[in-house]
Amino acid sequence: TGRSKGCGLVVFNSASDADNAIRTLHDTELQGRKIFVRVDREEAKLTPGSGTSSVYVGNLSWEVSWQDLKDHFKAAGEVVHADVMMEPGTGRSKGCGIVVFANESARQKAIDMLHDSMLKGRQMFVREDRESSSTPSRPLALPRAGAGGPAQAASSAGCRLYVGNLHFDTTWQDLKDFFRDAGNVLRADVTQGSDGRSRGFGAVVFASTKDAARAIQLFNGACHHGRVLQVEPHP
Repeated sequence: TGRSKGCGLVVFNSASDADNAIRTLHDTELQGRKIFVRVDREEAKLTPGSGTSSVYVGNLSWEVSWQDLKDHFKAAGEVVHADVMMEPGTGRSKGCGIVVFANESARQKAIDMLHDSMLKGRQMFVREDRESSSTPSRPLALPRAGAGGPAQAASSAGCRLYVGNLHFDTTWQDLKDFFRDAGNVLRADVTQGSDGRSRGFGAVVFASTKDAARAIQLFNGACHHGRVLQVEPHP
C-alpha cells in the first residue's frame, strides 16, 4: 500500500551519538505525535563474530515487505534481520532481499526448505548470501572492448560481467543506472543485432572485482523491467 507502519530506523556514526539521541529525543513530539526511541535490538545482534548467517532471496513479488520476508523464513529458525532491497529514489522493490539467521543450521535449513517456495504468488529462489562470505570462488574476467555506451578507459582492476535476459527495450543507460547500486560502473553495453535491435543481453564493466562480486550478489535473479536477470562473470 505504501502506507507507513508508524516506525522507522535511524543509523548513527557512533554509539555515543545513538545514546545521546535516546536520552534527548525519547518522548519528544514529531508532527503532533509523541515518539519513543530505543536501541534497535535486531541490529544489536548483528555484531562481528556473532556467528550470524544470511541467505539471498530472489524473484520476490513487488508487494513483499521485510516483515513478510521475516515471517516466511521463521519456519527455518530464528531470524534476526530481514531486508528487501529497494530502488533508490523510488521506494520500489528490486525483487530481492536478504535474511539473516542467528546460526548456520537455520541458514542451511532455509535453503533446503524454502528454496522454490511460494510467497505472494511468486516462486522464490534462496541461496547463500555470498556477499557475507569470503571472496568470489573464481576470478572474474578483465574488461574488453564493448559496442555501446560512453567510452571510458577501463583500469587494470576493472571487471566485466555478462547480463542476460534483458527486456528488449533496455538501453545501455538503463543498464548502467540499474547497476550503480553495486559500485563504480565504468561502462555498460547492450548487444545489438544487424537490425539495430537488442539481442536481450549485454555487459557491465565495474572498476573493481569487489563491485562486480557485489553486483552478482545483488542482481543475479533480480527483476528489471519485468524480466529476471542473469548476471555472471563474462566468459
